[in-house]
Amino acid sequence: MRMLSIMAKSKIVGFMLDGESKMESKTLAKLVGEEVGVVDSLLAELKLHNVYSQGDGGIIFNRRMARTGYISEVRAESGRKGGRPKSKMKAKEEKKRKLLSASASEYASASEYASEIKKNHIISNAPTTIFDKWNSFAGSHGLTKITEIEKGSSREVHLRKLAAKKGFNFDSLLETVGKSPFLLGQTEPKPGGVRFFATFDWIINKTNYQKVIEGNYLDRTPEDEKPGAWIKMMEEKEEKERREKLEGKNGKNDQEDF
Repeated sequence: MRMLSIMAKSKIVGFMLDGESKMESKTLAKLVGEEVGVVDSLLAELKLHNVYSQGDGGIIFNRRMARTGYISEVRAESGRKGGRPKSKMKAKEEKKRKLLSASASEYASASEYASEIKKNHIISNAPTTIFDKWNSFAGSHGLTKITEIEKGSSREVHLRKLAAKKGFNFDSLLETVGKSPFLLGQTEPKPGGVRFFATFDWIINKTNYQKVIEGNYLDRTPEDEKPGAWIKMMEEKEEKERREKLEGKNGKNDQEDF
């Protein structure tokens, strides 16, 4: 809550700044009246649970507050008469663009930004939703949980590409994984081999994802367990015994004749 209060009063709303630079943990520690070690530990815990985001240079920012602050400033600039010289405004916008990375500053106006958010609502929320679903699934099936889906990481890029794919359904994907003893690490490895367990990054790889949803890792019914297989096996056994008996009889007669 103290951090939110500091970000609300920041020179660029929503960002943890010391003037115009990144606020270091020792400065934050002085502002909140705690030791640096305690602050570092608490910041690490917040990051682990994906509570805050970080822009270029590791600057901490609150996603919602940064978007709201940007939209308010755009509206204020639009209604302000005279304004600042274009060169200064352009420099300020470039600075914001760098800080916010893939957020509101990439769009020409607040209305364009809102339109983009609405269009990509499902994709935008996908990482958080899928993060929770995977960890719940992994916890109940003995698989490895993930600690975060960091913005801009290869993990997030792969995930967003899948989320945008037509027919993508993470629940269905998990259901298929749950039916595969191999993916759940229940299949004995070959001598000298290592037991395989499906990981989050493995299943969101586009090649592996396609194989999973197509059922390539599901166990197939062995031939001797298919309907009618037992009858066929008995018939073949009787035929084999009949032939062996007949061949034995013929062999005995031949010996006697000899």
